[in-house]
Amino acid sequence: MIHIKRLSSKRQPLFFRFAINFIAMESILPGIDQLCLQANSFKYKRVALVTNNAATTSGGKLSRTALMEAGFPIVRLFSPEHGLSAKGDDGAYQAHHIDKVTQLPVVSLYGDRLVPSQQEMSGIDCVIYDIPDVGCRFYTYLWTMTYVMEACAAFNIPFMWPTGPIPVAAISANQKAHGWMKHIALHL
Repeated sequence: MIHIKRLSSKRQPLFFRFAINFIAMESILPGIDQLCLQANSFKYKRVALVTNNAATTSGGKLSRTALMEAGFPIVRLFSPEHGLSAKGDDGAYQAHHIDKVTQLPVVSLYGDRLVPSQQEMSGIDCVIYDIPDVGCRFYTYLWTMTYVMEACAAFNIPFMWPTGPIPVAAISANQKAHGWMKHIALHL
């Protein structure tokens, strides 16, 4: 939770409030960084990671690299729309391939199908979802997460989402708390 101290009774400019939120968020350790500290709990698990190149630690390291260096036995990667590179065109087909960074197989969830198959989920003990989000939950990444969660439920595989700070949500919540938003972002 982010606590904002009001500096005066006067309304500060909006950009000042944003700056306060981002400064306060710098002290928050993202979920992926916290998860890296728990590698021993996953030592004997076969982990799949739903990710792309936008998913990094607070230090800027690719989350898949950080998890593997921490000792996570990742055996498969799943990628969403725009592919593992996060540079694919909107709505463009993404093919399965081998990740050049980890040499792991990458199963596209924006190619022949949107849902992982039973075969693609076999041999997996846990799925971790790490795709950054700015709080705009209407993009295809939400659907990717939903479909993967449904596949995990169908095959009795635990699903983890080590989310980090969501800047838009923090800003919007601050605006909502001060009455600046009435019917926008109702559930933030």
